[in-house]
Amino acid sequence: MHYENLASQAERAAISGQQSEQYRTTGCLSGKVWGECDAVSDMDRKRITVEEKQLQRWAEHFREVLNRPDLPERARIAQPLEKNLILIVLHQQK
Repeated sequence: MHYENLASQAERAAISGQQSEQYRTTGCLSGKVWGECDAVSDMDRKRITVEEKQLQRWAEHFREVLNRPDLPERARIAQPLEKNLILIVLHQQK
C-alpha cells in the first residue's frame, strides 16, 4: 500500500511538471533517499511497508521519546548579565 501511494504520488508529480517532487518520490521508491521520505524503519533499520505495522512503530517510537524519567534536578539557568556587551565581527574578504 505504501509503495502504491508513492508511485501514484510520483505519477501525479510527473503529470503536473513538479520535477523536484517526482525526483524525491522516485528516490523513496528506489530506496536511495536524498531527503525526507515517508518510509518507516524498525529498530534494526529495516523498512516497514505495511501501514498497520508502520503505525505500531510510530506508537512505539513516541512511547519511548515521550515517556522519559524526570531529571534528577531542575536545570540551573544563569541570571542575565547586567551590562550590555559589544560584539565586534570581523569579516575577511577573499
